[in-house]
Amino acid sequence: MFKHRTNPSALRGIMFAGCLALLAGCSTRKSDPPPASVSVPSTPSGLVATAGNASVTLQWTGISNATSYNLKRSTTSGGPYVQLTSPTSTSYTDSALTNGTAYYYVVSALNSAGESGNSTQATATPVASVSVPAAPANLTATAGNALVALTWSASSGATSYRVKRATTSGGAYNQVAAPTSTSYTDTALTNGTAYYYVVSASNSAGESGNSAQASGTPAAQTSANSNCNLSSPAFCDTFDQGPATARGRAGDLNSANWGAAHLVPQTISGDGGNVANYVTTAPIPACKASLSSTSVYPPNDTLICDPRGTRGSQLLTAIALQPFGNNSYMIRQPFDFAGRTGKIDFDVDDGDGYQLLGGYPSITITPDPVQAPTFQEFQNFEAGPVPRNGIIVKFSQGSGFCSATQASAVNVMVYNEYAPTILPSTSTIGCVNISPGAMNHYEIQVSQTNVDVYGTDYSTDDGQTFTNLHKIYSAPINLSFTRGYVHVGTRNHHTAKYFSLPDAVLHWDNIGFDGPVIAHGTTYEIPDNSTMEPTRASATWRESCRLR
Repeated sequence: MFKHRTNPSALRGIMFAGCLALLAGCSTRKSDPPPASVSVPSTPSGLVATAGNASVTLQWTGISNATSYNLKRSTTSGGPYVQLTSPTSTSYTDSALTNGTAYYYVVSALNSAGESGNSTQATATPVASVSVPAAPANLTATAGNALVALTWSASSGATSYRVKRATTSGGAYNQVAAPTSTSYTDTALTNGTAYYYVVSASNSAGESGNSAQASGTPAAQTSANSNCNLSSPAFCDTFDQGPATARGRAGDLNSANWGAAHLVPQTISGDGGNVANYVTTAPIPACKASLSSTSVYPPNDTLICDPRGTRGSQLLTAIALQPFGNNSYMIRQPFDFAGRTGKIDFDVDDGDGYQLLGGYPSITITPDPVQAPTFQEFQNFEAGPVPRNGIIVKFSQGSGFCSATQASAVNVMVYNEYAPTILPSTSTIGCVNISPGAMNHYEIQVSQTNVDVYGTDYSTDDGQTFTNLHKIYSAPINLSFTRGYVHVGTRNHHTAKYFSLPDAVLHWDNIGFDGPVIAHGTTYEIPDNSTMEPTRASATWRESCRLR
C-alpha cells in the first residue's frame, strides 16, 4: 500500500499562509465609534423686555447646543415665575397684558441633556399707544411790569409744553420755557416792547404744532382809562358821570345799568335763630358835598363820590349789618364768555384792615339774576339765597397765605345745581401789596374750564396808575354756563365782633367786562323804603325781608 507522508516544512508554510490571510481579513474590519457625550446648555444671556400696548416683546442671545427655551413670567420681581411658552427661537411677544402692570421675565435653555438655570431677570410695563397731542388752544397773554403772563387750555395726552417767544409777529420763535402746567409767566422783559408767543404740546410720541399766536407789551404801569382797562368793553362804568339824576334802590347808581340788593339775614345763632337783625347806620368818610351825613341808612350806603384832587369819581359802598350783611350790585348787561376766556376788571381799596371774618369785596357770576347771591362755605357763613349755578371770587388781606399788608383772591367757590365746590386754596399763587385807602386793580379771566385772577400793587396816585400786574390765583373749574350776571359785592361778615369796627366801607372804580354787547330785558324795581318803622319789632320784620 502506498502511504503519503507530509513534509513538516510544507505544512508549516501552509499554516503560515493561512494566518497571513486571516490577519489580512482582520485588518479590513471596522467597529462603530462610541456615541459623543451631550451637555446641558449654558444659561441664556442678554434678555431684553420691550413694552408695547398691552404687550411685551422679549429677545435674548441664543445658546449653540440648545434645542428650545423655557420662557417664564411673574408679576412680582424675583418670582415665583410661571412658564409661558417653549419657543425654539430667541424671541417672543407676550400679548393680552394689562397696561400699567409691571411684568418680570426669565428664560432658560433646553436640550436632551436637561435645562439650564434661569437668565437674569428683565422687566417691562405695557402702556397704551401714545399719539402726538394737539396744539394748545386759547392762548392768552396778559402784560405786566416787565413781564407777560401766559395761560392756555390743556392738550389731551400732553406731558409738557414748549413756550416760544419772538419780538416779530409770526416769528421766528425761540423756546423760553418747558412747563408741565398750562400757564407760564415770562419775566425780565423790556417795558414797551411787544412780545409774541406760541405754545406747543409734547409727549413721548412727539411735539404738536404751534398754537395761535398771542402778544403782550409789558409796561411799568397800568393806567386807569375811560374803557375800564379793556380794549373792547361790553360794559364799563367809571362813575365819572356822577350820581344818577333819578335815585332808586341802588342809591347814586344808574338803575338802568345796575340792580341793587341789600340782604338783611336772620341771625343763625341768636335765640334759636328767631332774632332778625335790623339795618343800622353805617359810618362813612367824606364823599360828596351834597351829603353832609357821616352815618347813613340805605340807599345812602351807595354813593358816587365827588372827584378830589387827582382822585376821580368813585363808588362808595358801606354796610354795617351784624352779622353777615351783603350789599350786592348786579350789572344788568349780561357777561358772555361762550367759547372764550372773558375778562372782568375793577379797582377797589381792600386794604382797610378787613379780612374774611370782617369785611371784604367779592365778584360773583350767576346765569340767573339772583338777588344778593350768597355762598355758604361754612356752617354759619352768610345766611341768604344760594344760587343754582355760579362762581364767586373773594378778596381779602392776610388769611394765612399773604401777610397783613397783602391781599389775594383767597376763596373761590363754584355752585353746580346747588351743589357747592370750594376750589383748593393751593391755587392761590401770589399776593398784592395793599395800603389803607389806596386802590388795587384786579382782573378776573374766566372760561368754562379755568379761572385766573391778576392783581396789581396799590396805587400811589389815587387810582390813576397801577404797578406790577401779576397772577395771584389760578384753578381749573367746570362751569355749566357761558353767560351770566356779574354781581359786585361788599360783604360784612362781622366787623364789630372780630375787628371792633362798626362797618365795612369800600371804594370802587372802573368796573367793566369784555365780550359781546347783549341787550338785557326789561326789569322792575320796587320802590325804596327809606323810612324806619317807629318800633323795633316792626322794623325788624320789615328789614329782615328787605331784598332790594
